[in-house]
Amino acid sequence: MHIIIDLGANDGCSIKKFKTILNSKNITDYKIYSFEPHPYFYNHLRKYESDERISIIPKIAYTKNCKQKLYVSTVGNDGSSIYSDKTTNGVSAKNYVECDATDIVEFIDQLPKYETLWVKMDIEGGEYDLIPYLHSNHVLPKIDTLFIEWHYEKIQSISREKHDETVAMVKNVKIELWDALEYRELTDQDYRKTYLGGIL
Repeated sequence: MHIIIDLGANDGCSIKKFKTILNSKNITDYKIYSFEPHPYFYNHLRKYESDERISIIPKIAYTKNCKQKLYVSTVGNDGSSIYSDKTTNGVSAKNYVECDATDIVEFIDQLPKYETLWVKMDIEGGEYDLIPYLHSNHVLPKIDTLFIEWHYEKIQSISREKHDETVAMVKNVKIELWDALEYRELTDQDYRKTYLGGIL
């Protein structure tokens, strides 16, 4: 079994990209767990529920099981963050949704038996919480490939030193930088009209 943990699924662009990658490698025995707490995107992702190889999880992957604020983008359809001091995408402390968060270490520990584990993080700063947590719980060696987009320059409270310390924690993990923009389905205009129009 090839397992992918997809953190920050957005509109499903990461699912589409991973399916392309899996197909190119002739991998058919796989399971994708896609985390997306934003209600706008979760509703769009529900179309994948009929595929038994894909699980859509409307939660934030975090360091504990709790309620967590997600500060939503008020500019376009990406960039929402658990950090209210994110300097891009119109994120601010006054616009948020409260979401369920799940302990990522517990989640990984409860996975079915697998041969390969990929983890993707495009979580707008959340990587600086999750990677140290995975590191301290000795979970990083279980990850075969970490697909990631780093965001330290967009989060005021994340210093270059913190970024470098976090990068050092994954020095023994295969890293691939992540970008799935070309697989996007929803537009900024859709997001502003159908979601932001109801909350701003």
